[in-house]
Amino acid sequence: MGRTTGKEHISEKEILAQLNAWLMESRSTTNDGWVAGSYLDKLKNIQKFLNDANPAPAPAFENTPDDEMCF
Repeated sequence: MGRTTGKEHISEKEILAQLNAWLMESRSTTNDGWVAGSYLDKLKNIQKFLNDANPAPAPAFENTPDDEMCF
């Protein structure tokens, strides 16, 4: 991933503060549906990016014979 433009480094604290601000705006009752939805869309895009960049591993299941299964 490339560097950010105009600033060398964005701290984790700054990122979390921005995400929190968007989350609060998406839940605010003073915002109409369009405004709240735009903040929620930003958060969903970030979530999708992170999930795509770091997918969860597929669960591994044991190969257990049927006669050893307990229910």
